[in-house]
Amino acid sequence: MCSVVVVSCFTFTFVLYFFISRLLHISLRSKMPVQAPPSEWELKPDEIKLIQKRAQLRATTKAEFLKRYRNPFYHSVPGHFIDPQNVRLYAYQQNSFRYLYTSPRILLAPGLFLLAGTLIQYIVQKNRIKYNDDCNAGKIPYANRPDFNAYL
Repeated sequence: MCSVVVVSCFTFTFVLYFFISRLLHISLRSKMPVQAPPSEWELKPDEIKLIQKRAQLRATTKAEFLKRYRNPFYHSVPGHFIDPQNVRLYAYQQNSFRYLYTSPRILLAPGLFLLAGTLIQYIVQKNRIKYNDDCNAGKIPYANRPDFNAYL
Protein backbone atom coordinates (compact mmCIF):
# COMPACT_ATOMS: atom_id res chain seq x y z
CA MET A 1 0.00 0.00 0.00
CA CYS A 2 2.76 2.42 0.98
CA SER A 3 4.82 1.63 -2.13
CA VAL A 4 1.78 2.32 -4.32
CA VAL A 5 1.35 5.71 -2.65
CA VAL A 6 5.04 6.53 -3.08
CA VAL A 7 5.05 5.51 -6.76
CA SER A 8 1.86 7.45 -7.46
CA CYS A 9 3.26 10.56 -5.69
CA PHE A 10 6.49 10.40 -7.68
CA THR A 11 4.52 9.86 -10.90
CA PHE A 12 2.27 12.80 -10.09
CA THR A 13 5.31 14.95 -9.25
CA PHE A 14 7.00 14.04 -12.52
CA VAL A 15 3.87 14.72 -14.59
CA LEU A 16 3.32 18.04 -12.81
CA TYR A 17 6.96 19.05 -13.35
CA PHE A 18 6.76 18.04 -17.03
CA PHE A 19 3.66 20.10 -17.73
CA ILE A 20 4.90 23.14 -15.81
CA SER A 21 8.26 23.05 -17.59
CA ARG A 22 6.51 22.75 -20.95
CA LEU A 23 4.27 25.68 -20.03
CA LEU A 24 7.26 27.83 -19.02
CA HIS A 25 9.16 26.80 -22.14
CA ILE A 26 6.26 27.75 -24.40
CA SER A 27 5.76 31.07 -22.62
CA LEU A 28 9.48 31.87 -22.90
CA ARG A 29 9.52 30.94 -26.59
CA SER A 30 6.54 33.17 -27.33
CA LYS A 31 8.46 36.22 -26.02
CA MET A 32 11.45 35.71 -28.33
CA PRO A 33 11.77 38.33 -31.08
CA VAL A 34 11.24 37.35 -34.68
CA GLN A 35 14.39 37.68 -36.76
CA ALA A 36 14.21 39.43 -40.12
CA PRO A 37 14.96 37.40 -43.27
CA PRO A 38 18.39 37.89 -44.90
CA SER A 39 16.92 40.00 -47.70
CA GLU A 40 16.09 42.74 -45.15
CA TRP A 41 19.46 42.90 -43.38
CA GLU A 42 20.72 45.92 -45.36
CA LEU A 43 24.34 44.80 -45.51
CA LYS A 44 27.13 47.01 -46.81
CA PRO A 45 29.34 45.80 -49.66
CA ASP A 46 32.31 45.40 -47.29
CA GLU A 47 30.25 43.21 -44.98
CA ILE A 48 29.09 41.10 -47.92
CA LYS A 49 32.73 40.60 -48.99
CA LEU A 50 33.66 39.55 -45.45
CA ILE A 51 30.78 37.07 -45.34
CA GLN A 52 31.83 35.64 -48.71
CA LYS A 53 35.45 35.38 -47.52
CA ARG A 54 34.34 33.55 -44.37
CA ALA A 55 32.19 31.20 -46.45
CA GLN A 56 35.13 30.49 -48.75
CA LEU A 57 37.41 29.81 -45.76
CA ARG A 58 34.75 27.56 -44.25
CA ALA A 59 34.39 25.63 -47.51
CA THR A 60 38.19 25.26 -47.78
CA THR A 61 38.57 23.98 -44.21
CA LYS A 62 35.59 21.66 -44.66
CA ALA A 63 37.10 20.21 -47.85
CA GLU A 64 40.45 19.72 -46.09
CA PHE A 65 38.73 18.09 -43.13
CA LEU A 66 36.74 15.71 -45.36
CA LYS A 67 39.89 14.86 -47.32
CA ARG A 68 41.72 13.92 -44.13
CA TYR A 69 38.68 12.26 -42.55
CA ARG A 70 38.06 9.98 -45.53
CA ASN A 71 41.75 9.07 -45.85
CA PRO A 72 42.11 5.34 -45.02
CA PHE A 73 45.74 5.98 -44.00
CA TYR A 74 44.76 8.77 -41.61
CA HIS A 75 46.85 7.47 -38.71
CA SER A 76 49.99 7.36 -40.83
CA VAL A 77 49.67 11.02 -41.89
CA PRO A 78 51.55 13.32 -39.47
CA GLY A 79 50.12 16.57 -38.16
CA HIS A 80 46.85 17.79 -36.72
CA PHE A 81 43.89 19.44 -38.36
CA ILE A 82 43.08 22.71 -36.62
CA ASP A 83 39.88 24.46 -37.54
CA PRO A 84 39.61 27.98 -36.04
CA GLN A 85 35.84 27.65 -35.86
CA ASN A 86 36.13 24.46 -33.80
CA VAL A 87 38.69 26.14 -31.53
CA ARG A 88 36.24 28.97 -30.89
CA LEU A 89 33.42 26.46 -30.29
CA TYR A 90 35.47 24.47 -27.76
CA ALA A 91 36.55 27.66 -26.01
CA TYR A 92 32.90 28.73 -25.79
CA GLN A 93 31.84 25.35 -24.43
CA GLN A 94 34.57 25.41 -21.77
CA ASN A 95 33.80 28.97 -20.62
CA SER A 96 30.02 28.99 -20.56
CA PHE A 97 27.24 27.33 -18.61
CA ARG A 98 24.72 26.37 -21.26
CA TYR A 99 22.56 24.10 -19.11
CA LEU A 100 23.02 25.46 -15.57
CA TYR A 101 21.81 29.02 -15.82
CA THR A 102 19.89 30.90 -13.15
CA SER A 103 16.21 30.29 -13.64
CA PRO A 104 13.21 29.45 -11.46
CA ARG A 105 12.78 26.22 -13.45
CA ILE A 106 16.00 24.82 -11.95
CA LEU A 107 14.44 24.82 -8.48
CA LEU A 108 11.16 23.31 -9.67
CA ALA A 109 12.19 19.62 -9.69
CA PRO A 110 13.99 19.65 -6.29
CA GLY A 111 11.15 21.69 -4.81
CA LEU A 112 8.49 19.26 -6.01
CA PHE A 113 10.61 16.32 -4.84
CA LEU A 114 10.95 17.81 -1.35
CA LEU A 115 7.26 18.70 -1.26
CA ALA A 116 6.24 15.14 -2.16
CA GLY A 117 8.68 13.68 0.38
CA THR A 118 7.44 16.01 3.12
CA LEU A 119 3.81 15.16 2.33
CA ILE A 120 4.48 11.40 2.41
CA GLN A 121 6.45 11.73 5.66
CA TYR A 122 3.63 13.73 7.24
CA ILE A 123 0.99 11.14 6.29
CA VAL A 124 3.10 8.19 7.46
CA GLN A 125 4.03 9.89 10.76
CA LYS A 126 0.39 10.82 11.41
CA ASN A 127 -0.70 7.20 10.89
CA ARG A 128 2.12 5.89 13.12
CA ILE A 129 1.15 8.27 15.95
CA LYS A 130 -2.51 7.26 15.62
CA TYR A 131 -1.58 3.55 15.62
CA ASN A 132 0.67 4.03 18.67
CA ASP A 133 -2.07 5.91 20.55
CA ASP A 134 -4.59 3.16 19.69
CA CYS A 135 -2.15 0.50 20.95
CA ASN A 136 -1.56 2.43 24.20
CA ALA A 137 -5.29 2.94 24.72
CA GLY A 138 -5.93 -0.80 24.26
CA LYS A 139 -8.11 -0.46 21.16
CA ILE A 140 -5.89 -2.88 19.19
CA PRO A 141 -5.43 -6.24 20.95
CA TYR A 142 -2.02 -7.92 21.07
CA ALA A 143 -3.20 -10.67 18.68
CA ASN A 144 -3.82 -8.14 15.90
CA ARG A 145 -0.54 -6.27 16.32
CA PRO A 146 2.19 -7.21 13.83
CA ASP A 147 5.33 -8.78 15.23
CA PHE A 148 8.07 -6.86 13.47
CA ASN A 149 10.81 -8.98 15.05
CA ALA A 150 9.51 -12.01 13.13
CA TYR A 151 10.75 -10.49 9.88
CA LEU A 152 14.36 -10.05 11.08
